[in-house]
Amino acid sequence: MNMYWLYELPNWLFGVLTIAVTAAVGLSGLHTTRRWVRRVHGGRHLHNEVVGYYLSAVCVFYGITLGLLAVGTWQTYSEVETRVGEEAAAVGALY
Repeated sequence: MNMYWLYELPNWLFGVLTIAVTAAVGLSGLHTTRRWVRRVHGGRHLHNEVVGYYLSAVCVFYGITLGLLAVGTWQTYSEVETRVGEEAAAVGALY
């Protein structure tokens, strides 16, 4: 399936579509799993504990992703700094 038509959409329309699709998937998942969650947990109201576990997992993945992005940015900065130094030395030697 060719998805290049996404590049032709204006930014505002792409943003609205992205938010609408994400919200639709989330609400349909909530509606679909609601009965199953009630059956599994019964009337004990332990939903907050389950939400806490999911939130903890999401925060761990977010932290790992943020750390990897920081490391990648630092490596790129170091490479650029090295190349600029080499180029400056070459221009200085040429002068």
